[in-house]
Amino acid sequence: MMLSLWRLMTMSMVVVRTIVVASDNSSRDGAHRNHDSSIHWNYRDYNHHNNDGPRNRKRKSNPDEISCCMAQNIHIEPGSSVRTDGTVDMYISFTLPFPDCKNLDVAITYDCSPAENTPPVTVPLTRFIQFESYENAWNTKPQPSSYIFHGLLEQLPASATDCWYQIQHHMDRESKQPSSLDDNNLSPKITFTTPTTLGQPSTLAIVADWGQTTDSIHTMELIKNATIRKSNETILQNISLRTKKQIHNSPPLPVVSTLLVVGDLSYANGHLPSWETWLTSMQPLFQSTPLLVAAGNHELECDAHTYEIFRAYQHYFRTPNYHDPTDWRRVPFQKRWKPCTHPSQEVWSVYEGGNSYYQFREGLAHVIVLNPYTPTNVGSVQYNWLQTVLQTEVDRTISPWLIVAFHCPFHTTFRGHNHEINSQIMKEAMEPLFLKYNVNVVFSGHQHSYVRSHPMRYGQVDTDGHSPIYMTVGTGGESHSLGPLHPRQGDWVAVRDHSTFGAGQLQLVNATHAHWERLMDDTTDPSLRDSVWIVNYYTTTIKQMPSNEETLFQSDANTMETT
Repeated sequence: MMLSLWRLMTMSMVVVRTIVVASDNSSRDGAHRNHDSSIHWNYRDYNHHNNDGPRNRKRKSNPDEISCCMAQNIHIEPGSSVRTDGTVDMYISFTLPFPDCKNLDVAITYDCSPAENTPPVTVPLTRFIQFESYENAWNTKPQPSSYIFHGLLEQLPASATDCWYQIQHHMDRESKQPSSLDDNNLSPKITFTTPTTLGQPSTLAIVADWGQTTDSIHTMELIKNATIRKSNETILQNISLRTKKQIHNSPPLPVVSTLLVVGDLSYANGHLPSWETWLTSMQPLFQSTPLLVAAGNHELECDAHTYEIFRAYQHYFRTPNYHDPTDWRRVPFQKRWKPCTHPSQEVWSVYEGGNSYYQFREGLAHVIVLNPYTPTNVGSVQYNWLQTVLQTEVDRTISPWLIVAFHCPFHTTFRGHNHEINSQIMKEAMEPLFLKYNVNVVFSGHQHSYVRSHPMRYGQVDTDGHSPIYMTVGTGGESHSLGPLHPRQGDWVAVRDHSTFGAGQLQLVNATHAHWERLMDDTTDPSLRDSVWIVNYYTTTIKQMPSNEETLFQSDANTMETT
């Protein structure tokens, strides 16, 4: 997470001005909530600075690959939790280049109906937001962003695997003359999946600290290729008879249905075009797999003049049940933090609403995403929101698995990012809530390494297994340059690794059992793999299990944890 000295010497913050633009016909489709569009960056001038410096592992962009007015940087995101009626809203987010594509009517045509005679639905997008960068180290003159759109597709069926969409522009707004719908202004037909129906088995892919390296691309490909690599029979062959009966009748273990990125996404660090190069490199995955994001310190990108924070993160993405921020600022305090692109310890920022923190339900999971870089102490807005959600909105009869995600971990076994104030404040306030309401698993990043703990209660291993398992999954692809492992691993660590990149997948098989596995190369040293069955302590206690189930899965170094 630390910048190289070269980047520190050349980095300065960007002052941005927000411009909301609406077409003349912006009111004609008021029934569609998806017209509130967002922002994107035009990176056609990026090659003047394409990382010939120390970060030369970064992927270079080729402007010749970009067709004029073709949708770029496409990613899809849940616009709501999955509802009990089996429906879910989805955002289709993308950009169009500036300035050529301003006077265009843009629309998304899609179909999620299995019936062949059902006509596709076309949703026009009539608003976008654009902001302009001022002079800084990356830009010698002000540069406007690309036009960012967020189109909301409402009431789609959950668990759909045969949906498709196309993005088109079909009329010049000034001449009001229709343009021909040829390959130059109609995107290819893109298939996508929707999150899993409530109560059904589901799989989450989870990663953090992704970046823009060759390893980052490889991690993206690992997730994209995550399929049913083992049948139920293969996975269950070494499991005790009682557990096999519990799992055997479940549907086949599903492919990844949703991707969760637990902070530190692009590592743009105030260099606006790098947001687009990252989204472009991730588009093969993001255009088809529902994406959830969490705020990390590299998303802060604090403006040294206006003290606004999370600008790019706020505008590029949409999270479930999104609403505009109610408070969005950073309190200035010390000149040494003035650049403020990615402070790892930041307690002077406020980011309420927007994409800061939220909840999401699908399949067997209730996922809560938190933000360590806005107040988390007892009585804060975020703390009160979390307490209300846990008290009144989590229904374990529908979502038996309760999962929490945030960027900086409570527990670490590395020398870097150790005992940071954000983690300490958050842990002191929120760990009692995690324990009181029986959280199963907590995912974090920040450390560019992998850690899985035993069940933990106030810093100690819970030998009864009635506490959360903590996982650090900061192996998306950004370098391992955060310092060595602490020589003493600690009894609370089940597995740790500081040498390989990749992601993980959590397969929620039923209300009592889940399977966690690191997604890694087949050529990876088997000793670095981690594959474990997790038993839901909220629905199954250790006392209910026979003694021969201490180890359920005997493959590589795989074990069972009860949580």
